[in-house]
Amino acid sequence: LQNARKFVEYPVDIYGKGVQSILTFILPYSFVNYFPARRLLGRGDYSFFPKAFDYLTLAVGVVAFAAAYLFWAYSVKKYKSTGS
Repeated sequence: LQNARKFVEYPVDIYGKGVQSILTFILPYSFVNYFPARRLLGRGDYSFFPKAFDYLTLAVGVVAFAAAYLFWAYSVKKYKSTGS
């Protein structure tokens, strides 16, 4: 996981299409800094990801938060203390 965070330090454009897809759809790291920066700076490669992705950051954040919360709530129900 530590090495996966290194992907955020560079623009997604420098990686191949497979890695770009993983960083956008499976691990949504692209929505942390790449798409917002692309929108604010008005620069970037629009050949692989359309301009509409620049506006999805908030929606992806809400979905990721909801998924994490649901996983946490499920885990709390299944948790059993050692009793000590």
